[in-house]
Amino acid sequence: GQEASARHRATGDLQGYAIHDGWASYFKFETCLHALCNAHHLRELRFIFEQYQQTWASDMFSLLLDIKKDIEAISSEQTSPSLSDCSTMKSNMINSCEKDLKLIRYLNSRRPKTGSHETI
Repeated sequence: GQEASARHRATGDLQGYAIHDGWASYFKFETCLHALCNAHHLRELRFIFEQYQQTWASDMFSLLLDIKKDIEAISSEQTSPSLSDCSTMKSNMINSCEKDLKLIRYLNSRRPKTGSHETI
């Protein structure tokens, strides 16, 4: 809990990567690198798609699963993805994000500006 978190921050004994759900207090650990857990991303993307019918969330969900399958296939043949493999996956992610942002911006431009919640 909080005591363990404070002890780890004080001693700086966390090294390497901390993979987590993005809870703000985890980012207080300054002696490690942070990565967000894709299982949490998938759960949140599914919620956004099911509750708000945002197709970009479904697209991103599928892309993350495709990348997972690619990594698993590569891992069965070699110890880690090649630079080329990583570059391709990164390009796919960037292209998907850019497409999704364009859609969100378009939808926001067509939405009536009422109340305090004006964007998706």
